[in-house]
Amino acid sequence: MGIALADSVRRDPWPRLHPLPNVDVSDRPPLVNRPLVLALAIACTVGGVLSVALGGFENPWAGSLIRVGVVLWVVWLALPTSTRPAAWTGISPWATVLVVGILLFAVRRPIVFFPLAIAVISAVLILKPKRKRP
Repeated sequence: MGIALADSVRRDPWPRLHPLPNVDVSDRPPLVNRPLVLALAIACTVGGVLSVALGGFENPWAGSLIRVGVVLWVVWLALPTSTRPAAWTGISPWATVLVVGILLFAVRRPIVFFPLAIAVISAVLILKPKRKRP
């Protein structure tokens, strides 16, 4: 159990998982280790390619490792560097929920989604205001 601390002295067991009040997020170290993500992406991609080379395309590990490797490469590209912030810093959470909802609807009901999407895009293109020429 350890040493019992008074309520006023208790420490947060997960201090890096939520933002602290009045602390600039850029002052904290990143929660994800970028070199580790790179190493895992390389390992998964190489493992998938080796699985294809040694076992053929019938090997179920090959496709899984290559897919996970590709996702890790994309995550590695989106993570912050010392000179650039993370790729998702300017994205609204509501916009993310909206895009994910649209994608889920497109996958679950493509017969309804694609005609509806074509109709909406056509209406936007037809009804948009014309630019005034100077």
